[in-house]
Formats: sequence, structure tokens, C-alpha cells
Amino acid sequence: MFASLLILVSGSAVPGTDIMAQVRANRVLCSNPDGATKTCSTIASYTLAPNGVVTETAELLISPNQPITLEMSTTVKIDGAVNCGALTLPEMQKGRLRLSGTLLPTDRNEAALRGILEKLAPMAGRETCEVLRFEAGQLFKYGQVERIDIKLPGKAVKWVARDEGFRVAPRKLPDPLK
Repeated sequence: MFASLLILVSGSAVPGTDIMAQVRANRVLCSNPDGATKTCSTIASYTLAPNGVVTETAELLISPNQPITLEMSTTVKIDGAVNCGALTLPEMQKGRLRLSGTLLPTDRNEAALRGILEKLAPMAGRETCEVLRFEAGQLFKYGQVERIDIKLPGKAVKWVARDEGFRVAPRKLPDPLK
């Protein structure tokens, strides 16, 4: 799978598609960015250890209409515009849930995470690769999961500075009075 993604992106590097250049510039990858509300459906950040190991930490919106997010981390391999990794069950079990940006207390996190992991457990250990590509002036991320023969649609993404104020949240929270 990694080789086929490399073939897709072979050729000259396009600005914004070099993941490590963005990591070194202290940027994070915002999926489905909304500049007006400074929200993303996912924010992926990358940490480079002195030994060269790259850890991706992603916080993702669980439901488009609820301010509940899940954060998980895993080791990834990065080659230009391609990022591959396999989230293990122990890594999934370390997931952290937030409600409106606030971490859930440990007991509530463990209880809620158990229900989520029942659905995610079959994905544990499967390699997932993502590739960044520019199309019509917009940066997109395309992903493929090992042993899943579905062509997933691309997601609009944008590299943003960590201090730019973007967060993972619904674009507009539901009105509690309605």
C-alpha cells in the first residue's frame, strides 16, 4: 500500500505536501478547516523524537453536531506527502475524550472509551496511509486502510500554526434553547 501511494505522489514536491517541512515549521494539519469559526473536524500534530521516530497525535470530532472529541497517538512513517501508521489496541485504550475542549475525568473517560473501542477494535493494527495532494488550488488528504477495499473521498486540509487558534469542534454548536 505504501508503495502505491508513493507512486501517486512521485515527481516534484508541491509546497504544503511535504509533511516534515510543515512539522519543522511547527504547524498542525487541520481537516475540513473553517476559517470563520477556526474549527477543524480533526487536528493532527506530529512530534519528532531525537531518534527520528515520528508520533502523530490526532484529535477528532466524534459527531458533527456534538462538541465531543477523541485524541489518540501512534507512531507513523513519513515520506514526503505520505504518512503511514497502524494504531494498536493499547494505543486506542490510551485515548482521551474531551467535552467542549475539557478532558473527561478518568472514570468517565474509561467508561465512554470502552463503548467507542467496541466499534474501533476491528481496525486495530491495520496500516492506514494518507497522502496529501493539491487539486484545483486546494490541499486534500486521501486515506486508505489496509484490507478495506473502499476508495475514500478526499478531505480538504490546511496546515495551520499551533498558535493560530484553530480547534476541533463542530462548526456551529446546536442552540440549547431549540
